[in-house]
Amino acid sequence: YDKVVADNRSIAPYTGPSSDYKGFLIGTNDRNLKGANSFGINSNVTLGRASMNSHDWYGAISNLSYEIDDAWTIGAGVDLRTYSGYHYRVLNDLLGLDAYYSSGENRNVNGGLFVTKTIEASPFKDTGLKSDKIDYYNIGKVNWAGFNGLIEYDKNGLSAVVQGGISSQQYQRIDEFDVPFNERESDKKSLTGGYVKGGFNFNLDDNNNIFVNAGYIARQPNFDAVFLNYGNDVNNDVENEKIKSVELGYGYRSSIFRANLNAYMTKWDNRWLTRGFTIDNVNGTANFAGIAQLHKGVELDLNVRPIRKVNLNAMVSIGDWKYTDNVTSTVFDDQQNKIGEATVYLKDVKVGDAAQFTWNVGADFEIVDGLKLDASYYSANNLYANFSPTDSAFLNPDNKGALKLPSYGLLDAGLGYTYKFTNRNSLGFRFNVNNILDETYIAEAMSNNPVTDKTTGTYNGIDDSNYVWFGTGRTWNASLTYKF
Repeated sequence: YDKVVADNRSIAPYTGPSSDYKGFLIGTNDRNLKGANSFGINSNVTLGRASMNSHDWYGAISNLSYEIDDAWTIGAGVDLRTYSGYHYRVLNDLLGLDAYYSSGENRNVNGGLFVTKTIEASPFKDTGLKSDKIDYYNIGKVNWAGFNGLIEYDKNGLSAVVQGGISSQQYQRIDEFDVPFNERESDKKSLTGGYVKGGFNFNLDDNNNIFVNAGYIARQPNFDAVFLNYGNDVNNDVENEKIKSVELGYGYRSSIFRANLNAYMTKWDNRWLTRGFTIDNVNGTANFAGIAQLHKGVELDLNVRPIRKVNLNAMVSIGDWKYTDNVTSTVFDDQQNKIGEATVYLKDVKVGDAAQFTWNVGADFEIVDGLKLDASYYSANNLYANFSPTDSAFLNPDNKGALKLPSYGLLDAGLGYTYKFTNRNSLGFRFNVNNILDETYIAEAMSNNPVTDKTTGTYNGIDDSNYVWFGTGRTWNASLTYKF
């Protein structure tokens, strides 16, 4: 930081027409301000900036449930919400400069704006909403109205429920800074979505049960999918995301042993993502619609209590989550002229951000009355990078797919003691140690660089040019609780 400040302090002072800033050291991010016309305003500087998101959210939710008899229940509800999100950027640190020159983004400023006030990026202080802003300032407005209802049956070992809902969302974008070819306020766009889901559980006898769940959701897209190119152009082709899911399972219960086995399949279709492209030296944007994922797998959890003071448990989850198709989009320039097409090659690429094969074993023992010791070991495998489907790697039909991260395992343990003064008054102490073995592991990757013949270094089998999050090392915590 000292070197940055020294570099910033070495620039020539301002010599322009604004007498209030004569002799100031002024920086800008406008690369077009060069030579004598810049009057000493320098773009070869470094500053600190903060990107802010402030929100106003109001809502009301009301539900009514009516029990017709000992078997049937009906219900209904309403959901009303209004939301405004303020998205803008402010100066965070001048790093030795006296001012920053913002070259005309603000609609209310002709020619440009000198900014001297910095804003600390803290939710407990002035966030800069009423101060001078730089680069961008837009407001997103969403109004939501929804209605839902359900019918439930529960008698003679059979329980079943069907629930459905419908909602309408209205979107509008307001841009307080200059955006070419757009008005300050966008047109309003309304989209209707909804869902229906249901399931049943049947107890075959006192020990065995089976269950089935299924659902369909037409989910309105995120705000950025409604307005193209970070501007006020409404995307009239935007459609709801569609999610279809089914699950079936079996359960067993006894005084000593419990188990649940279930299989699931979920199709998440029609996702919408945006990416910038340059074709023949012309900048443009592609809006990829129809990106789809298929999640399927099986899960098993077990619990055994051989004696009263010993409890053993285990689980395993095996998944196969991947993208289903390649997706092609037209690329448009800022004036919405077609300049080409682009394809992201995603077919059979694994979904990232969560391990697709996990297992866990654990046990807890009551050593003496009130004193318990517990431990568990968790293993994560088939974990892939949390990449964006529009990463440049997937523009190549021969891409290597998602970056697979090394597997890892974590051992945790805890000790707890509870002393009862009376039936309703007790004092409890708890001590936990997480990652006892101090395992060094990669919990997540935010890039997708495979090992190639150009790789200069690797770490545990992956290219060390990747951006990753290492997991937390050994930690401990203790708590004291009094109940009365």
